[in-house]
Amino acid sequence: MILRLLTPLVLVATFAACNKLSAPAVSDLTLVSEDSQISFVSVKNGAVAEIHHFTSLQGEVRTDGRVSVSVALTSVETGIPIRNERMQAMLFETEAHPMATLSATLPANTLDTLHKRRVMAIDLPATLDLHGATADVELHLLASLTADGQLHVSTRQPALLQASDFALVDGIKALQEVAGLTSIATMVPVSASLHFAP
Repeated sequence: MILRLLTPLVLVATFAACNKLSAPAVSDLTLVSEDSQISFVSVKNGAVAEIHHFTSLQGEVRTDGRVSVSVALTSVETGIPIRNERMQAMLFETEAHPMATLSATLPANTLDTLHKRRVMAIDLPATLDLHGATADVELHLLASLTADGQLHVSTRQPALLQASDFALVDGIKALQEVAGLTSIATMVPVSASLHFAP
């Protein structure tokens, strides 16, 4: 009689324990640089667009919702070595400003919701510290979470950065002159594909 009463309770307890184990716990996540990329488009002479990217990134997503992504500006890759050097020295001035850092805080319960839904769109106000200046940036992201806790975040649309917000206009003019160009656009679209792991 006692066994008959205990059996349903044992089954319920076992099911609850297994269900708890199958749901991944929310934990801090670290950016995997080799699987991530931030790219930007430059437009010269009013019509020629070229895509560049950075090869060295760091970042994290904390359980309290704080997000940070840092870019080593010395890792800019344009496909042309001399242009990489000119961007570092004349545009970003990497000796004085070697890093750019994006900071944001996710809305409350975003990570918990993502664990349940697996894929969601996120509109995220952020702050970008670049070239000694700070400006607000609005990010439109698509986030997906795998069963083993891997987080993938990509831009749904590029973020448009204005060079004048970061004191980069003089550097763009210097690049324009040294390359003998008639113009280089000062509005720059930036896209990202980021991979975070526990």
